[in-house]
Amino acid sequence: AADALAADLAAVRGRGWAAESAEHREAVTCVAAPVAGSDGRAVAACAISAPADRMPSAELLRLVPELLCTAEAVSLAYGGSPTPRWCENRCGARPAARASRT
Repeated sequence: AADALAADLAAVRGRGWAAESAEHREAVTCVAAPVAGSDGRAVAACAISAPADRMPSAELLRLVPELLCTAEAVSLAYGGSPTPRWCENRCGARPAARASRT
């Protein structure tokens, strides 16, 4: 079980995002991407979640490029450095002055 988890986390790190389906009160599907701080480590996450009966997994996965762009823009505003998923050509996000943390 620990080996499977380690392999799954390595795959998520390589992709830059994760997807999950779970049962709560109703089936929910989610995709998420990390927000990096100035040291490059994840400090938060951006996620899109939806009831599975209203948004099938395949439809949610089509939003991953927008999710990555949003997470990158927030990372840059938070003081992170551009990453390989940097989306300047897609949405115009650029490194900004360090955001206030207050």
